Amino acid sequence: MSDKKKENKTNKSKSSKKESVKKRKETDDSKESKENQGSVEHFELIDDGYEEDTFVEEIDEDEAEEEFKHFVEEHDKELKGAKVVKVFDKIGKPKIKKLSELDKDSINDEYKKLICLLDEKNIVIHFQNEYPKSEMYRFVTEEIMNQAIEDTKKPHGHINFIYEDFHPEVAEDDDEETY
Repeated sequence: MSDKKKENKTNKSKSSKKESVKKRKETDDSKESKENQGSVEHFELIDDGYEEDTFVEEIDEDEAEEEFKHFVEEHDKELKGAKVVKVFDKIGKPKIKKLSELDKDSINDEYKKLICLLDEKNIVIHFQNEYPKSEMYRFVTEEIMNQAIEDTKKPHGHINFIYEDFHPEVAEDDDEETY
């Protein structure tokens, strides 16, 4: 055989080996690609022209400190003139019926009236669990009405009361002591 034919045959076998290696690599890559689809390493970003810096602004520490001081001073001014009053007085001393005077049907109506009066003055009562209306009414009339609050003139300020803060539930596991 001539040298050129041997060289061509060698080149062909080398190129066919390279092609088969390349094909195996592509096959492996495609398998790996399918397996890793959605993984961070193979996630392709779409060029949407978004520049991360557009939403990040530098914070001027002196300006932030001044803004905080101003906020504290304004808050102090609002509280200086505030009196401490009971919730009952804040909502206008309404006539409240005792729980023992109400039947089941009228408890709901009276409870709704109280909640509306409280809401007008931005006083909110929260119950994180379900309770009977009678217990909710009792809580508002006997406990919340006697609470002292600051009578501020803030138009958007809210005063919140949470039933579970007054009556924390004890988990069953806490009842059983382990020795």
